[in-house]
Amino acid sequence: MATIKVKGTKELAKRLNRDLNIKLNKLFRDKNLRSEIGVIVVADIKKNVEFGAPSSSTLKWRKTYDKLNKTDSAYDRNKIKAVFTGELLADLGKNVLGNTTDKTFVIGNSDKLHKKYRGKSGLIGKKVSFSKIAEYLVNDLKYDFLKLSDEGRDKILSLVRDRIFKLLS
Repeated sequence: MATIKVKGTKELAKRLNRDLNIKLNKLFRDKNLRSEIGVIVVADIKKNVEFGAPSSSTLKWRKTYDKLNKTDSAYDRNKIKAVFTGELLADLGKNVLGNTTDKTFVIGNSDKLHKKYRGKSGLIGKKVSFSKIAEYLVNDLKYDFLKLSDEGRDKILSLVRDRIFKLLS
């Protein structure tokens, strides 16, 4: 049996690996990709996350204040969802970070402040950060709205897979 040694293949493999890793890191930092993922996440949450019917006091509050505030298109007075004005989910969609070390996308709310609601005689409530609102919903009220459906997860994976294939071609 004859053996043919091709010189430089190990160095070439290391260099290709390094170049692909650099491109992959750039992909995880790509603003357009992260924005597209944010859009998919928000649409999926609006479509699929629901926590049942609101209490009578919540329903009364909603009847009063949803007329005075611009509500999100996914808002339904008779269902508990993660939307009223849509600001919380809009912030979530804009906060998709790429972790190049773990090759993951991290999605979470920012520390920016939610606007006050309009009341009968002016603005009501306090300005609270989106991250605090999300923490309150998930931990205190047990409304874990940060769940993706299988369909949403598949859309994101398909999007990322397509971008990786473009890198390889």
